[in-house]
Amino acid sequence: MSFLNGLLLLGGLAFVVPLIIHLLNRSKFQTVDWAAMHLLENIELQNAKRIQWQAILLLLLRCAAPIVLALCMARPIWNMWTSGGRVGDAATTVFLLDDSYSMQRAAVPVVGEANAAATNFDQMLSSTRTVIDGVGGKSAKGVISFGGSPKDLAEGTSYDAKPILRQVDRIEPVAGSIAPVPALQMAIDTLNRSQEPYRQIVLWSDFQRHDWAKIPEESLATLRDELKKMPVPGQLHLFPVRSETGENLYVTIDATLSELTLLGEPVEIRATITNSGSQDQQQVPVTLVLDEKEIAAKKLDVPAKGEVQVAFVVAMDQAGTHQAKVRVTDPGTIRADDVDVLRIEALQPLKVLLIEDDTNRPLLESETGFLQLAMQSSFRDDGKSIGLTMDRQATSRVTPLMLEKADVIVLANVNRCNDECVAAIRKRVNDGASLWIFPGDRMDKEWYRTKFGSASEKALIPLDFGELTQVKGQENQDQTSEPVPRIAAAPYFDPALSLFNNPQQGRLDQIAVRGWFKLIPQTTKPQENSKEAAVAETLLKLTNGEALLVRQRVDKGSVYQWATRANESWSELPIRPAYVPLIQRLMLFSHGTFEPHRTAEIRIESKNDPMSNEELKKLAENLGAVLHESPTSFLQSDTDQRYGREIWRWFLLGLLVVLFGELFVEKRITRGDG
Repeated sequence: MSFLNGLLLLGGLAFVVPLIIHLLNRSKFQTVDWAAMHLLENIELQNAKRIQWQAILLLLLRCAAPIVLALCMARPIWNMWTSGGRVGDAATTVFLLDDSYSMQRAAVPVVGEANAAATNFDQMLSSTRTVIDGVGGKSAKGVISFGGSPKDLAEGTSYDAKPILRQVDRIEPVAGSIAPVPALQMAIDTLNRSQEPYRQIVLWSDFQRHDWAKIPEESLATLRDELKKMPVPGQLHLFPVRSETGENLYVTIDATLSELTLLGEPVEIRATITNSGSQDQQQVPVTLVLDEKEIAAKKLDVPAKGEVQVAFVVAMDQAGTHQAKVRVTDPGTIRADDVDVLRIEALQPLKVLLIEDDTNRPLLESETGFLQLAMQSSFRDDGKSIGLTMDRQATSRVTPLMLEKADVIVLANVNRCNDECVAAIRKRVNDGASLWIFPGDRMDKEWYRTKFGSASEKALIPLDFGELTQVKGQENQDQTSEPVPRIAAAPYFDPALSLFNNPQQGRLDQIAVRGWFKLIPQTTKPQENSKEAAVAETLLKLTNGEALLVRQRVDKGSVYQWATRANESWSELPIRPAYVPLIQRLMLFSHGTFEPHRTAEIRIESKNDPMSNEELKKLAENLGAVLHESPTSFLQSDTDQRYGREIWRWFLLGLLVVLFGELFVEKRITRGDG
């Protein structure tokens, strides 16, 4: 226990006054004998002891009165913290702020606050400023935002509130789902670096169930134990902010990756408009913005708790990276989910060189006819293809100059070519071209192994061609027929094939393959002075486990090695609808870059599903935290913990008890009750 006005304890010395008076009064008594004295001797003997202890009790009460009064005026405080700190010692306070855009929902007014905030985010910032001012300049302060991933905005702590407030003012609610455990761990690490005895974390969030309910109890227990291990156990304070049930529209572009396209090629951008509110929204404007220019707009009716799809088609007239935005006009308060952005990379026109031994056959009977149709699936009004140029040549007519100008080189059932062409192919692939190799009944496997495979100076193809397997079974097989393998089903992990993870985009797993070469690993080791061997990536497999398509990165270029022919003689692939998008995506992704396009976070954050009061209490219990409804309750708690709770009222009550007790004892003595 400590005192705010310790000097006033000297007033307790006033207890000597009644003691001195008592001693002086005793010295004034004189014994006077008189005639009837002997009649009172028996009564005196009976009351002597009673009078003696009542007098002592009265003396003690009179001495206690000034002592208790002095204690009351000294303002005693009881420190509620455990040992390790002194009353009034400095503290370190780390503020954890939820800047996910679900915080933009309309806020429920806080009891006791005159100025109601419009959104949860505004309410959080207002409360944060109040607490920062309240903890004072003697406390070190840090601020961490934890929407998306935690970020230490102040890069440590500062005793000066101004830089902390500047960081708070710069926060915008644009991040995705929060990461509570890494954020709390970052805050604990910041506290552990502090030299102050008292350490605490103050966390604001709307406590969406999808963010907090999924945290394992073991992780919560670990965080709680780390706080307890501090010299003075750290404190965690939780501020739940509540949302009004309101209207909200949000938009998500239906894509898992950024888009790749050829210059001038039309691109379809599909988006879903979702209404999470309880009212139908009529004639909602939806706008497509390309490179900050509005190029198209539509109006849609979106039912309550429902969604509608919208599609825009756009073509890039300049090569490079473009930004497409789909924007919806939303009556609600959440703004971050009103726009979704898709990155689109438009490639320069590609030059494709298709090489086969015989080009005199009809297009669909040739080796490269289906490839040509797939790559030239889009045409302008004048009949010319968009975004690429196509050259189909016989092996005997191919020159190194043709190869040097090609961006995509296709060898389709080519038996062999001269050494000059081999050298030109190697150089062009190293410089960034993609090489596609399709086997067939004319190819010389040994030549490929010698010139491009394991027997060459440096392997260009990822695997060697092995034995040919041809299955003669029919679609409806009997028990004696050999089974016809198909392309293995999704999931497909390569970005170029991710489109086919959605069955609506095409079913590769329904395509039968009746002839293929076994692709076998190369057994030779790379030379000592060569770079680390490239890794062969299997993009497509058959249901029997055999590789159908393998890719290998080579310097700036890439090699796509197929196990089956490019036409329909060995497989159904070229005559299936999925063939066109498959070939186009493989071609594009071999020359462009991509990045993930995340829509799951938008869909989750835009739905209001906060934890219940019971769940919040359980969470606080698991974390060893204290729940607060307003900054006032926290600041009072902070004062009590750092400076202790004033208990002078209890001493005042004790003083009243002493005074009434003194009066009661004095009356009994003077009346002679006993």
